[in-house]
Amino acid sequence: MKKLYIFALLSMVLLAFAACDEEQEFGPVINTYTNPPELLTPTARYQKIIDAGDSLEVMTFVWTDVNFGVNTPISYSLYVDSAGRAFENAAVLGTTTETFLTLSVEQLNTFLLEDMGFPANESSQLELMVTASIADVEPLSSDPVPVSFAPFFQDDEPEVPAPNMLWVPGAYQEWDPASAPTIREISENVYEGYVYLNTPTGYKFTSHPNWDNINYGDAGEEGVLTTDGAAPSLGTDIAGYYRFIVNTEELIYSADLITSFGIIGTATPGQWDSSTEMTFDEENGVWTVTQDLVAGALKFRANDAWDINYGPADSNALEGFLIQTDGAISITEAGNYTITIDMGTTESPYDYTYEVVRN
Repeated sequence: MKKLYIFALLSMVLLAFAACDEEQEFGPVINTYTNPPELLTPTARYQKIIDAGDSLEVMTFVWTDVNFGVNTPISYSLYVDSAGRAFENAAVLGTTTETFLTLSVEQLNTFLLEDMGFPANESSQLELMVTASIADVEPLSSDPVPVSFAPFFQDDEPEVPAPNMLWVPGAYQEWDPASAPTIREISENVYEGYVYLNTPTGYKFTSHPNWDNINYGDAGEEGVLTTDGAAPSLGTDIAGYYRFIVNTEELIYSADLITSFGIIGTATPGQWDSSTEMTFDEENGVWTVTQDLVAGALKFRANDAWDINYGPADSNALEGFLIQTDGAISITEAGNYTITIDMGTTESPYDYTYEVVRN
């Protein structure tokens, strides 16, 4: 009898050791029949249109607890993705050991716009899903919950429109872009205009009437510009009236010194052979001449050459716009005329104009 008791006791000890070894080898027994988490808040078909006044609000996502049958912290992750994508490109909105996740609406808005790339100010159809996991166990996932969010975006900085002119500040006008003469855009990224530099001076081109945006300076090679704001200014050793052409895409420019503007044509004393010079009125920024004319044709050209010449948009009009054309103004009656051209003063930066007045 005593031997049987000892044998039974040994058997119990051996079974206890075996149980311990089994637990150490295979770990704790996990409840594999537990229910997955269920997202409680927000509910299906929830919609949220975020606006500027919501930034201080908070939003709380709530789900049910999961019991894996062990005393181990459970990690919950909240996923979001576009509806119908089976969470192939899902992003984690947040991870916690609690059964809820609280975010400010501002945080949620930023996540939707920047992390997920959803469009601003319009509703996107999304799905939310919660997963519960512990180490070495396949995570359990909730059913997807369809929701709709419209993230909000407002650009606090006003959009700066593309300029249709460039400003030409320089030492000759105390480097003040706001009061500087302008040159006009004649085609995409190409600007042309006339500026009177009353002293040998340095100058730059600016995209706006200030120094806060792009300004163009000397790239160190003739005719080449740079947008480096610390670059040296452009400059000239000769005071005078200049035609500037600037290409802001190719970063090149030209500065042609205009020593004279004149009238030419069969209505003028020089016919088509030589120009009759006009005088520059510095105060008003115009060129003018008073001259006897005969019936015939009249055009304008610079430097007594054909490189720079202009005719009328309407050959029958004695005043109007100048364009680069083969056409000429038609003078129908002989007489004494005062002829004026305005090649773009600050009051009229977009147009070259002319006026022919019989005295």
